[in-house]
Amino acid sequence: MIDGRLAYGAETTPRTEIAAMDFYFDGQRIPVNRQLYRDCFEPNIYRGKGLTIRFSRDFQRVFAQAFGADGTGSYHVIWVRGRKGYHRRYFKPTF
Repeated sequence: MIDGRLAYGAETTPRTEIAAMDFYFDGQRIPVNRQLYRDCFEPNIYRGKGLTIRFSRDFQRVFAQAFGADGTGSYHVIWVRGRKGYHRRYFKPTF
C-alpha cells in the first residue's frame, strides 16, 4: 500500500513512479488527473513492452497504453483522453 491505495507493480519498495501525465491537443496542454495513474508503479515503458499512443478515427480521443512491472504485480492500463476533457482509465491486473 502506498498513500492508502494498492500499489500496482510494486512487489517491494518501488523504484519508478509516474510523476505526471499530460496530453496535448492542438498545442494545448491537458493535464491528466493524478488519480488515474497514482497507483501505477514500475511502468515498462522503457523495458521493451513500451508505451503505445494512438488517436481515435475521428481524432477526438487519444489512447495511451502501457504495461507495468512483471510477475505477480504486473498490470495493463489504457488511459483515454478526449479533446473536450473526457478522461477514463481501463485497468487490468495481469496476475
